[in-house]
Amino acid sequence: MNEEKVLEEFGLEPGSRDRERIRTLLQQEIDNSSTRDNDYLRILCVMLFAIGHVEDTQLIWQAKRKNQDTGSYVDVQLLCGAGFEDTITYLEQWGGQQAEKQIQYLRQCEPYDFVDFSKEEWIAQYQQYYGVIEVNEIVQGEQIMNNPTINIQEYTAEYQSQVIRLILQIQQQEYQISITGEDQPDLLEIETFYQKGIGNFWIALANDEVVGTIALLDIGEEQAALRKMFVAKNYRGQELQVSRRLLYQAFQWAKEMAVHDIYLGTTQQFVAAHRFYEKNGFVSVTREALPDAFPVMKVDSKFYHHTTPFA
Repeated sequence: MNEEKVLEEFGLEPGSRDRERIRTLLQQEIDNSSTRDNDYLRILCVMLFAIGHVEDTQLIWQAKRKNQDTGSYVDVQLLCGAGFEDTITYLEQWGGQQAEKQIQYLRQCEPYDFVDFSKEEWIAQYQQYYGVIEVNEIVQGEQIMNNPTINIQEYTAEYQSQVIRLILQIQQQEYQISITGEDQPDLLEIETFYQKGIGNFWIALANDEVVGTIALLDIGEEQAALRKMFVAKNYRGQELQVSRRLLYQAFQWAKEMAVHDIYLGTTQQFVAAHRFYEKNGFVSVTREALPDAFPVMKVDSKFYHHTTPFA
């Protein structure tokens, strides 16, 4: 079995009748030390999360703790398909050393990863992540756009206000992230902050409207941080491939500038972005694996490293 096959067999939100079969498959994957198919393991956890039986939190905890990679692959929210407090209550009643460790971990994560936690919103994110529903229609109001020409170019100061508006709209309105423009002073000094050394900043334009951004920040030692990758909702998807074109531009620049490593930080809410990064060669890493010069933002909770040298 693999990710694609179990998704085809059970769907992303299986019924309770499939629970035992999914639990068996997950336990087999946990016990199989010779395989490292983290995508397969994660989707089984997502399915149990969707079913929402509180007893499954311990099995998902085992999956998360299988190795260092699965610790990053299995989102902490997946431990709470029955709700955060109900999960804590269940673990307290169950007792034992492992339950205590899980409770301690969840309590540590609570202030960061469970603010306004909504299972429905996370399932919607996973539906987008796995392409179960179409969320990338190129629609604006009632009118469908006719494949506008997208141009990728280096940032210039005349687009500053559009860049700030796009990024804040996605952060604050689409993903309800508690962050302001004041928290991101780099947006007010893009040319001096990003466009130096091996760094740069690019924008995607549709009819002179900024619909996407991406940046590389020079952090020394021939390493760069990928920052500010945002694409307007109406311009996402395979048809226009704005995200892919922006990333390709950054990769081409990295190759020309002999960059050896690219790191990035993102939030747990950007689930669809996680899959995009992973499909394009990024590997999930722990915060401890980041270089000292990497600038961690206060909203960053998930981190990636591109393992293929560009030089």
